[in-house]
Amino acid sequence: MAREMNSRGQWEIFCAIEALVCRLAAWSPSIDEADSRLNAAAPDLYVEMRDAMQYLEGTLGPCDDDCECLLHGFRAALRKAEGR
Repeated sequence: MAREMNSRGQWEIFCAIEALVCRLAAWSPSIDEADSRLNAAAPDLYVEMRDAMQYLEGTLGPCDDDCECLLHGFRAALRKAEGR
């Protein structure tokens, strides 16, 4: 079974007698270049999203915990970037 992982292209995942074994199925230099660009931009993206969230929360006001607004996804992404 092949599936897309977070980086370095497509990985093949298969079982081998009670063990999970993964191997790289496809890779290209353009994947490394894209990962490098994203990693380089990550600090700026984090700061901009954090600032945008402060503005949106101040403008839109509080929302309910069970609403389906985009702010919940944004908060989750910021917590993930902060390691929380």
